Amino acid sequence: MPATLDPTSELRARCRALERQNEALQLAHAEMARARDKAEAANAARGRFLAHMSHELRTPMNAIVGLTHLLRADAQDPVQQARLARVSDAAGHLTHVLDDTLDLAKIDAGRLELETTDFSLRALLTRCADLVRPQIQAKGLALQVDASGVPDALCGDPVRLSQALLNLLANAVKFTDQGGVALRAELLARDDKGLRLVLRVRDTGIGIRPEHIGRLFTPFGQAEASTTRRFGGTGLGLAITQRLAELMGGDVQVTSQPGVGSEFQLTVQLREGSPDAAAAACQPADAAATLRRLGSRVRLLLADDNPINRDVTRELLQSLGLQVDTAANGRLALDQATRQHYDLVLMDMQMPEMDGLEATRRLRALPRSAHTPVIAMTASAFSDDRAACLAAGMNDHVAKPVDPGVLFAALLRWLPQDAGVLVPAGGPRPVRAPGTSAGTPRAADAAAAVDAGGAPARLDQALGLRQLGGHRGLAQRFLRQFWRHYNLLLPTLQLQAVQRDFQALHPQVHSLRGAAATIGATRLCRLAEALEAAIGSPQPVADRTAAALAMLDELAVLLGEIRTRLPPDPTPP
Repeated sequence: MPATLDPTSELRARCRALERQNEALQLAHAEMARARDKAEAANAARGRFLAHMSHELRTPMNAIVGLTHLLRADAQDPVQQARLARVSDAAGHLTHVLDDTLDLAKIDAGRLELETTDFSLRALLTRCADLVRPQIQAKGLALQVDASGVPDALCGDPVRLSQALLNLLANAVKFTDQGGVALRAELLARDDKGLRLVLRVRDTGIGIRPEHIGRLFTPFGQAEASTTRRFGGTGLGLAITQRLAELMGGDVQVTSQPGVGSEFQLTVQLREGSPDAAAAACQPADAAATLRRLGSRVRLLLADDNPINRDVTRELLQSLGLQVDTAANGRLALDQATRQHYDLVLMDMQMPEMDGLEATRRLRALPRSAHTPVIAMTASAFSDDRAACLAAGMNDHVAKPVDPGVLFAALLRWLPQDAGVLVPAGGPRPVRAPGTSAGTPRAADAAAAVDAGGAPARLDQALGLRQLGGHRGLAQRFLRQFWRHYNLLLPTLQLQAVQRDFQALHPQVHSLRGAAATIGATRLCRLAEALEAAIGSPQPVADRTAAALAMLDELAVLLGEIRTRLPPDPTPP
């Protein structure tokens, strides 16, 4: 008779088998966890490497670009002018390669965020055409631009759209020796998601063989090896254009016939914008000429630890007749700002002893400099760096290597309307809030006016949007940064108020007042201003405590309101 298994033995055997399976699963899970940690560590290391290399490469490039600009302005000899023009072209090419490499890395790492602002499509197309026009004219080609039938006022990221379009235009000009290039915008669809546009770039160039089209949009890809040798280029432009199109809800397609020409179709999803905002955004302005008219009436402070970059930037600004004081680090900049009034501060981020972020935070605590515009000039090129600048109280961000035109435009954008007026003996003069005109009241004044007429709104998002130059994406990120920061800080502030530690509370209140003004929290700004005045006065302690608690109650309610308005946070704080 066959032996029968004891039920107990069979159960034990099954348990042992399950234990072995469980051990195998645990080992597999541990291996997956190690692989995940290794991948995350590698990704973090790549991010640190890119940030470091960006800084190390952009810093010397800033000196090359700036010094070449100055030398070309002074040179009279045609031979020197021609040589300097070649240096400038080479520097521009290196900067372009650096930007492309970093952009591709940022996109692949999911760290590139699109802005949302109103712009004029026709102005954007005109600017792109003007940038390639010198090459067009040098080759004797024709250039056609057509945007009829498409709404002009759009809302999206004009900078990234221009970047993608310029990549296509530059390629079209590069591979075309006779005939011309045509740029045409068409409206494909209009629905509840907005507008779907296609931007067509057609050329009469050498064309592309069908078997080579598939590799066009891969990084460092070219139609064929000989193309790189004949025409140059890194092969990054089309790869970046494809990824930017995907970020904008579209794609890039190409049709081509060898010897006849090619047509690239860039499809994007945008929204209709405000006609007034788009018209204002495309107003031409000669920033250098305007700054030159202001001349020595404007006094600037430049903080940068690199002596070459410091000298180059100072000479650029002094060439316009502006007064410029310099500091080698944030601590020295802070010392100078306590002794001298400045119309605007240019601040590097990474400096010894005290970096630009900490210097800006302390600068905002000085009554003289509470509203002084601060522009970051930094080789750090990631969106996180821009967010850190804004959170510290800076108004804008100019990346190195600094294009003189971009720098001059930023100065003109942020210099107060009354720049150059002497500071009254009784204290600092009033300064235009970022993004407002001379006739626009400051946030605290606006809050007082609202209070006089009735119950105020806690958050004026339209005002906050104007404070940040109309950039909706930037305004939303700043609002989220405000919520994150003060949601964590609120218990500490409440404890300081209850303990009547006004010395510790004072700098926080001053910083809060500026941040509240920026996001359009007019009532909170007024209460913070009143508390700041009370702390500096001989009012009874009980009155100051009551003012502090009133301000913190308003802050708590405002944080709750902001939380309901913000979409779900895609990233942890």
